[in-house]
Formats: sequence, structure tokens, C-alpha cells
Amino acid sequence: MPVPDEPSGVDGHPLESTDWARNQGSIGWDWFDVLRWGILAAVIVAAISDTVLVDEWNVLPVSMDVFDWLLVIALTVALVVSAPVLCNRDRLRWHLSRYPTDLPSVFGLVVVGLVFLVGFLGPFFVPEPTEAFDRLNQPPLLLSVDESLVSSCLGEQRGGVCHGTMDHPFGTDRWGMDVLTYVVYSTRTTLEMIVLVAMIAVPIATLVGTAAAYGGGWIDSVLMRYVDVQMVVPAFFIYFVLYFTYGPSHTMLIAVFGLFSWGGIARAVRLEVLRVRQEAYVSAAKAAGASTRARILDHVFPNVTGVIVVSMTIQIPFLIVAEASLSFLGLGDAYVYSWGDIIRRGLEDIHLRAWIPAIPGIALTVTVLGCYLLGDALQQMFDPRTR
Repeated sequence: MPVPDEPSGVDGHPLESTDWARNQGSIGWDWFDVLRWGILAAVIVAAISDTVLVDEWNVLPVSMDVFDWLLVIALTVALVVSAPVLCNRDRLRWHLSRYPTDLPSVFGLVVVGLVFLVGFLGPFFVPEPTEAFDRLNQPPLLLSVDESLVSSCLGEQRGGVCHGTMDHPFGTDRWGMDVLTYVVYSTRTTLEMIVLVAMIAVPIATLVGTAAAYGGGWIDSVLMRYVDVQMVVPAFFIYFVLYFTYGPSHTMLIAVFGLFSWGGIARAVRLEVLRVRQEAYVSAAKAAGASTRARILDHVFPNVTGVIVVSMTIQIPFLIVAEASLSFLGLGDAYVYSWGDIIRRGLEDIHLRAWIPAIPGIALTVTVLGCYLLGDALQQMFDPRTR
């Protein structure tokens, strides 16, 4: 599929146009800026009201904990920041036209989209997994087990065999917890890990990479040497030390990986800023009287967005596997649902209940594969030279 010509004229290149009025400092906030930042402020107020003033004012009919609200705030920030591109039809169409249309790229986009939908909306429609001794070891739909394995067969029963039912399409475990609901809530945990770590890591990496590129000299040396040290000491090791010191904590897991896994992103941002600051449109903005801050905010940051998105997307599979691996080893928070935890518990008697570790294992594998494929597609989208 040919890529359409880049917009020109008044709009210019979607990422490389120069706003002369803004360079002169004559543009303030318009109604669109007020609206989108007002929405973010409203979400933050609602979060504070629901978590701090819950006894006085329950703003939502559904129960949301701190992590749920942090997830909502992070996604709102992403929408607010990307709103100018999303609302500009020409610019959005130009970007979408560059996304690869081959099967692996589409598959990766669909998988990641489903993970976001299931992880974000699923817990609002699916009840939390609970133990039920009257539905132990129910087989998944289209499968069957010996009736001696189940407490009471909920599906069709014939010839000493219990068949699965739509009441539990993924079956239940030996405590009677529905595997489907467990997978849904584990997907929420995965989504929280991805989004909240990105919310911490991306701003830090962007600031460090930009400061190193623009500061140069000893500033660049100090920041990049710190990045080198951080990349030598993995976040896994830091989490292990804190785990054996303070015990398991989902908050600590997110904080550790958010604060100590941004080195690669910072390096990519630094290289891209060094390239972008030499472009003609940045030089033109400088000649027009734009300050360094204005050039960075209006011309440099928008043009390194692609590198940030690609770098973070490529790191997402590592975060997913890290969270699942720690839970599989029993080093995760026992009060948080995780694919790794249900896989570990299912392996204890896999010869009797193979579906328990198999289904979340397939979900984990497909998600990681989809993220890898999406990262590769985004790299092609933002850098056509890799096609």
C-alpha cells in the first residue's frame, strides 16, 4: 500500500511544521486546551474524592481501588497529550496510512487492543474470582473429565464423564474459582504494570535523554554514565533486595521497574534529539527568536515521540514476562491476580487439570507475541527505512 504524500502548505509536515506565532509567544491556551486539561483535572479530582473522601462522597457506582484510579489517570494523560493529533483528521490519517498492513502487524495491533479492552473494561463486567466448593474442577467448554474429579458436574454428564458448560467456558480450578475471571483480572494486573511503569519511566527517560543531548559536555557524560550503571544493575536484582527486606508488594514492583528500567529509552531519546535539533525547521525556529524551551516543547519533543513509543513498546514484553515470572516464583504480591500465579498453581496437578496452566499460559504467550509484533510494526511506521 503506497504511503500518501506528506501534508504540505499551511499544515506542513505533521510533525515538522513551524508555528511562527507560537515562536513569538503570542499564542495562549484556546478552548481545546482548556477542555482537555480540564478533563484530566476532573478525573484527578474524582480519584481523590473516591479514594480519600469515599465515606462522604462515592462518585462511582462501581468499586475502584488506588491502582484502578492510577490506571484511569495514566490513560487520560495519554489521551490528553495525544488529543491534538487524534483530533486532526489529516494528521491522523497520515500517521495511520504509515502503519504496516501485513498480517503480523495487524495481529499485533489486534492482540494489544484486546488486552487493553479486557484489562480495562473486563473487571467492571466480570465478578471477582471466588472459591466455590460446589463447582470444583469443572472442565472448559468442549472438553470433559472423569466425573470423580468434580464435586458436582454443572454440564452434561454421561458415561461417567463430565462435560464443560458455558457457565465456565475456561473451566474452574481445584478451589472452584472460574479460570476465565482469573484470566480477566490477571489481564488487568498486566495492564496496570504496563501503563503505570510507562507513566513513571517515559517522563524520566525523556527528560534525561533531552537534557543529555542539549546539555552536552559534563552533563551528557554524567547522565549517560548513570544510565550505564543503571542498565548494568537490573531492576530484577533491586526488586529481589527490596522483596527480602520488606516483603512482596505490587506497588513496590511497579515503582522499581518504573524507576530503574528506562535507560534504553533515555539513550534512544538522546540520539533522536541530537538528530532533530540539527533539522532545518528547528534552526528556523531559533532564527525566528524561539527560546530553547520553546524549541524543545514545540519542535523537538513532538519529533521524538515516535522513538519513545517504539522503545517503550519493545520493552513491554519484558515487563509482562517479569511480572508473570516473579509471581510464578512466588515472589509477587499474593493479593494480586497474575498469570504467573495461576500457572504455578495449575502445574501442581497438571496431569489432572491441564487447562488451568494451559489457558493463562496461552494468554501470556499470545500477549507477549502481540506486543513484539506491534513494536516491530511501530518501528516500521515511524521509520520507513526499516521496511
